[in-house]
Amino acid sequence: MDRFVIKRPRPEPQLDARTIPAWSQEERTLHVEFDDNELTHDLLDLRKNADRQGNRKLVDADLEKITPLLMEFGATEYHIDLILDILLKDQHKLTDTAARKLIKLMLPRGKVSANHALKIIASLSGRRLSERIQATLLKWIVTIYDLIDSKDKVAKSYGILFHFLDSELLRPGICHLLYYMTRRVHVKSYRIRQLMRQVSKSGTDVNLAGLFSVYKDFEPSMVMTIVPPSRKVIFKHPDPELMESIQSIQARWNGPSLRENGLFKPEIRERTAKRRKVDRFLIPKPKTWNADRHAAVIEDMTSATEMVQRITKLVLPTELASIYDSRLLQHIVMWNNEPSTVERLNLWLEQYLADLLYAQDQATDSQQALGDFLQKVFSMAEFTRELLPAFEKFLAHYLCIWNGHDHKELIFKLIAFIKPASFDDIFKRYLQPLFRLYTVSDVAWKARLITTYTAWLKNWALLDWRGHQERRTVGDASQDRIITHFEGLPYNIQYIETMEEFVLHIDKISVLGLQMEDGNPILQHATLSFFEVASSLPTDFDIPLITVPSHALVVQHCLSTNGMAISRMCGVLLQYYLALQDTSDENEEWKGAYTEEYINMFNSMVTDVCNALWRGRALNNKENHASGFNLPSHVIDQLNTVCHDRKQNLSTALLITHSPALASYSMRFMEDKEKMVNSTRPLNEPVTAAALQELAEVSQNGGAHITYKAFREQLLDQLESIGFVGMKEFLYGTLKSLRQREEEKA
Repeated sequence: MDRFVIKRPRPEPQLDARTIPAWSQEERTLHVEFDDNELTHDLLDLRKNADRQGNRKLVDADLEKITPLLMEFGATEYHIDLILDILLKDQHKLTDTAARKLIKLMLPRGKVSANHALKIIASLSGRRLSERIQATLLKWIVTIYDLIDSKDKVAKSYGILFHFLDSELLRPGICHLLYYMTRRVHVKSYRIRQLMRQVSKSGTDVNLAGLFSVYKDFEPSMVMTIVPPSRKVIFKHPDPELMESIQSIQARWNGPSLRENGLFKPEIRERTAKRRKVDRFLIPKPKTWNADRHAAVIEDMTSATEMVQRITKLVLPTELASIYDSRLLQHIVMWNNEPSTVERLNLWLEQYLADLLYAQDQATDSQQALGDFLQKVFSMAEFTRELLPAFEKFLAHYLCIWNGHDHKELIFKLIAFIKPASFDDIFKRYLQPLFRLYTVSDVAWKARLITTYTAWLKNWALLDWRGHQERRTVGDASQDRIITHFEGLPYNIQYIETMEEFVLHIDKISVLGLQMEDGNPILQHATLSFFEVASSLPTDFDIPLITVPSHALVVQHCLSTNGMAISRMCGVLLQYYLALQDTSDENEEWKGAYTEEYINMFNSMVTDVCNALWRGRALNNKENHASGFNLPSHVIDQLNTVCHDRKQNLSTALLITHSPALASYSMRFMEDKEKMVNSTRPLNEPVTAAALQELAEVSQNGGAHITYKAFREQLLDQLESIGFVGMKEFLYGTLKSLRQREEEKA
């Protein structure tokens, strides 16, 4: 019976995995039910027609049918099995052209069974296929190697593949597969001798050279042959077009899962004579010499899972400096952070950085080498959350000669990982040279430095300081090696005091910077971000440190013409206010010592802000707990004179309805109120109790009717809705009258 086939147009296959969305489950089910049945029938027809000689036209027609299906939907395990059956069975007769087309259509949807790869390897000994088709099949294995479900199973064919190195056509694919498979256990003296014989017979072959370099990485003492340098890239991808097709199918069925380059290991680039000057700045590869045969070495490992399974047998590589290029080795060193290991890394790092700094004065290409290395150090620091001691010393030296622009972003990011020490050391080694640059740099540089200090303080805050304090009192060791990995923190340093001095230093340079930059919003944002972290130390990080901002810093934000600065400073003050209230519940050992004078100073700061924003008594320094922001009396008198000349009242000039930063919001909110009641008597002056009372008296003639108290409360809600959260939370958190009104509403 003839099979009924629905003909429908098909889109052209798209090869970019990044632009192809994954199918939904419903779409996938629909495609599987319809297209897989059609594809299976077409493949069975192809197998039947391939059995007979002289059926070339029928075979070509079948290939034409299955090509769009496989290019769009890919192949299941069963389909790949059928295709291999067509290619490898003796009774099937395909031309080389048809066979190559069929191989290009083996586009797996998911994982690939190791048995498929083993079938191909087993067929190398037969004469059914030409060597060119066998080479194409080997390229297919290389391309899908990452997708094989059991690579260990395929690796058992290592000896078989090695046997076929004599074939010039098969050699590139075989060497590439052996490059993937080779582990230290495969490096045998008889194989090295066989490779040497092959090299002497075939001349300089880049594939054999690549395999030699792999063997030498595992057993340097056994491989004595020196292969001449080559400009060619060894083990580059054998079929980029096939790789892209597989990526597109994988993206359709599983999301982008195949690596960008589709390779299990990167290609090898041989060194050439022209590159030797730069090669001294290359990070060495991980190599382990003279290790016991039963030991586990990093060269044998392909994943963190394998590392965990064999961690008790791990041997650190001889080339330990390769840690900067190996995430696995970073895991290992974090687990085995013995002082001798750290010392080995420090010695190499000191010499390497000294060479880089010396070369920086001699050649321009060393700038690029330094930048590349700093990127590797940062990548490792993100993982370990700290720097090696030798690199911290390098940073201290480099900051003294730094121009503030070379590798700026990397330097700033790395500074944030410096370990805590005494403040004198921190200041002399890092803060002082950075301050010199701060005073002569633009506002963007200043803000970036303050942002760096924010990340630095946060990294310090994440350490277990309560546990550190307990270990200090219980143990008799001189250093705490639990809190850090590479170098212990001495117990004779008061680190909480270091953080306090650090916050005070940032306070001073922030005040200076804001004065130099006329209260630039970029610098305001950076400064407030720092103090948002500093104010959260007691509550979010369990650190007994409450270092409130200075009056100078508070007044520069609260008298700002930027509503963001006022609101966020209110949020910072509220954090400190709540933290000081919570200290009464802490035990005496862990609680910070805050004198009555210190608390009174902070209370006066809170009172000044409430007076300015809410009570209409701005810069009042005569009532209890009010200090007028600690401004000198003659300054307040001058401000009074200015306000009087403008027919304004200094006491109300900073209210949320009058402040230069907030008056426009107040007027806009009032206009919205008037529009809601279709008011015919708009308010053309700042909102005051008297102005609203006058409107109330004429409300029957079309004016808006609202009390000043209610207006301000609603204005706070409006400001909160547009992002000024700190202002409302601060006023409701510190003023009893507002809290009581909120409770009554609830």
